[in-house]
Amino acid sequence: TYNGTINASTADSDTLNLTSTGLITFNGNIGSVIPLLKSLTTTTGSAVQIDCESIKTSGNQTYSDSITITTAGSGVSINSSDGNLLFADTVTGTKLTVSGNNIQFSGIVGTTTTPLEQLSIDTATTTTFDKPVYISTFTDSDTGNSGAISFSKGGIISNDVSLNTTGNVSIDGSTTEMSFNRDFSHTTGTTSITGTVTSTGTVSLGAAD
Repeated sequence: TYNGTINASTADSDTLNLTSTGLITFNGNIGSVIPLLKSLTTTTGSAVQIDCESIKTSGNQTYSDSITITTAGSGVSINSSDGNLLFADTVTGTKLTVSGNNIQFSGIVGTTTTPLEQLSIDTATTTTFDKPVYISTFTDSDTGNSGAISFSKGGIISNDVSLNTTGNVSIDGSTTEMSFNRDFSHTTGTTSITGTVTSTGTVSLGAAD
């Protein structure tokens, strides 16, 4: 358990590699003041509980096992200023904001009974979801800099989705149906739809493949 803040000794110099047979808990912010950590990696078998507000690096962040977010209020912001984010296992809990180059969720996000409370994409080149997503609220940046977004295995998003990204949004409901339980809007870029995609509200698209 890390109760205090963690920062690099000199600017962009240090890497943080964590291995545990139990639970790794972040209660204090990581890289929240300059200097930033260069990279952060947790290994397979090292589940992570996040109860801090900010995790920042200049390079890659790799979370090889499950993540549970318990931060109250606005949740946690996970940011890489010049690297990628990889969430290799499940992500559950409260609110998560992500920012980086290529952002990859390789595990299921949320659960069918307890969706992730909120997922927000700030700045990104690509964000890919390799497994189903179960999210209450999904948002992206108001500036349109959230890049391409790919939902490749369906899932359920409970609240209104209004995307501002100018990148392509790809939604594949071939393996698991993709359900938007309210309105879905993406008028600033192209939306590609494959398989079964449903919405109980209004669907507004600028361009569709």
